[in-house]
Amino acid sequence: MRNRHISQNGFTIIEILVVVVIIGILASIVVVSFNSTLRKSRETKVKADLTQIAKAVEALGVDTDRYPNGCPKESTANPEVMDLTTSVAGLLSRPPVGVVQAPCEWTAFAVSQWNGPYLKQVLVDPWNRNYFFDPDFAPYMYNSACPSQAPQAVCVVVGSFGPDGSMYNCDDFFIKLWQ
Repeated sequence: MRNRHISQNGFTIIEILVVVVIIGILASIVVVSFNSTLRKSRETKVKADLTQIAKAVEALGVDTDRYPNGCPKESTANPEVMDLTTSVAGLLSRPPVGVVQAPCEWTAFAVSQWNGPYLKQVLVDPWNRNYFFDPDFAPYMYNSACPSQAPQAVCVVVGSFGPDGSMYNCDDFFIKLWQ
């Protein structure tokens, strides 16, 4: 009887598992890198949008002496404007004459001085939510969960509520217009 040596051309299960693990590790690295790049690009977009909106709010103020809530520029009275695309905000279209919320109002004179639109298009943040205007924003004042951020004085801002969309927490983005 003749002994035949049969050669096996194939991979063992161990070799296949090693390859699968290596592919998994490489895929994880790519996903983490992509998420980091995506986060940075969203932060860059929100900062650019807020700069553009801040300039628009300032131009509105120069022309009408009003903030998007209808209050005089020197006022830090509420109301907040949680959607800067509305006509009341006056950035995209002429605001209607009338009380927004006492004591803030768009007077006939202020509306007659409107020289917009101050924004060319509707801007939403990278998380598909509206930007806001807040005349009495207190950054990190009431949120002890932001240990790396010192509480700041009340200020007038335009902003985004960030990735989680929750109001007034650590991931908010804002630009101060006045303090």
